[in-house]
Amino acid sequence: MALNDPAPFNVGDTLHVKVLGNGAPVPNIGIDLAVSVESAASATVTRIAFNADANGIVHLPLSSAGPKMLRSAFASRKVGGAPSEWDVSRTTYVFNVGARH
Repeated sequence: MALNDPAPFNVGDTLHVKVLGNGAPVPNIGIDLAVSVESAASATVTRIAFNADANGIVHLPLSSAGPKMLRSAFASRKVGGAPSEWDVSRTTYVFNVGARH
């Protein structure tokens, strides 16, 4: 869940995201930021790994313009299930970063 509106983001801004699992913040969960880099010759995607703080919040500095994608997965024991049953939730968040202000 974005804590600030990503619509007006530009290079140099910071996106603040709270990661929730089963309705509660997930401390120390990993989140990947995929950044697309295009040149005249090719296009590549670079992934940068971040970890949430103790409150489930990740601060993502936005250092380049273009489309971005956040990805994460959360695994928890299935409520009411057998001890070996797990639920896995995956989330993806796509947004764009404009050129510098």
